[in-house]
Amino acid sequence: MELKNGQNIHGFVVKRVRRSDELKGTMYELEHTRTGAQLAWLDNKEKNKLFCISFKTTPEDSTGVFHIIEHTVLCGSDKYPVKEPFL
Repeated sequence: MELKNGQNIHGFVVKRVRRSDELKGTMYELEHTRTGAQLAWLDNKEKNKLFCISFKTTPEDSTGVFHIIEHTVLCGSDKYPVKEPFL
């Protein structure tokens, strides 16, 4: 699928299209019209597909409490005994 700057598709508008020789594909940057959510898509014919969703959640202080909560939540449980999910 080839998208063009300014094109609307499924509620998103194409903001930027550029070729990436390093990644062997075309990089598309889109923005959701209603919410302003940003989407980056690399079309490089890779068979393995992946995605990531992230949110801007700037903390009100630098105590590190949110990082501690992150590790606590991702530490696993009796039902899901995963100690280090990122290793």
